[in-house]
Amino acid sequence: MARFLANTRFRERLRTAPASENHHDYAGGLLEHTVAVASLCRETAQWYPRLNGDLLLAAALLHDVGRTETFRPGVTITVSEEGRLIGHVLAGVRMIDSVARETGLKEAQLLPLLSVVAGHHGPLEGRRLETPEAVCLHHANQLDARVGEALC
Repeated sequence: MARFLANTRFRERLRTAPASENHHDYAGGLLEHTVAVASLCRETAQWYPRLNGDLLLAAALLHDVGRTETFRPGVTITVSEEGRLIGHVLAGVRMIDSVARETGLKEAQLLPLLSVVAGHHGPLEGRRLETPEAVCLHHANQLDARVGEALC
């Protein structure tokens, strides 16, 4: 987290990017959505202490980092080439993996994080979500996104 937050460009994009074209679709929407999802996950971890709260919070804060690269900065919401070709989930996994390798994060910590982040829109490759943290993040993301759409 510290490496992401130390990056000035990342912080600027996090503050100004939309969360999507469907919900929180305005400048600053990404940060608003990220904070909401992280708050839902943090509260849920209080109710279910068997959840790995640190993993869940890290995944919630990082689940949409790819959005910082998949929208072009500007007045209108336009998808970048990276967004068009690989989407925000894969872009985010690539970003997290890159930072993890730079910082020496061990594979035993990285793989669960990548699994939770990669599954935040639902199961991958026709499989089920593999951990309770992945289930929690998926539903927190869906809840905030659907409520965000309803408020538009």
